[in-house]
Amino acid sequence: MNDVHVIEPSLFDQIDKYLKEFQESPKKADASRLRTFLENFFLQLFANELKRPITAIGRDAKLVSTRIRVQRKDAADAKLRRLLTRFEELCDLLPGITGQLSRPGESAPAHFSIRFMNQTLGAMAAWAEIGQDEALKTRARATRAAYSAVFPG
Repeated sequence: MNDVHVIEPSLFDQIDKYLKEFQESPKKADASRLRTFLENFFLQLFANELKRPITAIGRDAKLVSTRIRVQRKDAADAKLRRLLTRFEELCDLLPGITGQLSRPGESAPAHFSIRFMNQTLGAMAAWAEIGQDEALKTRARATRAAYSAVFPG
């Protein structure tokens, strides 16, 4: 029997690969893995959890996210709201750094690779903790810890 996941836990492999590359040779680490991970995580979140599929990360998706976040006022939705806030920031950040996240050998800007990724992985792990998917909880928690060990901040 195949397990059905809201977010496919193997998606976190992209971060694992990036961290391994970065530790072996920072100048050769493929920062596009970060972008691929984030895009796919949020596409799955909107389609599978929120039932509001988006086709791209950008202005229109940010508006969808903002509407959902404002409507979800219950205390139980606080971790989802935090995650949606991270997504909305990604929508603002991505156009300015897409080039740096598209080519192997380009390093991601520090504000993105340290602050944004740590905060976003933290929000993902916190959101996963309230769900029932143990595999997702485990992967999100482990990835957050591994990432912050390499990129403290």
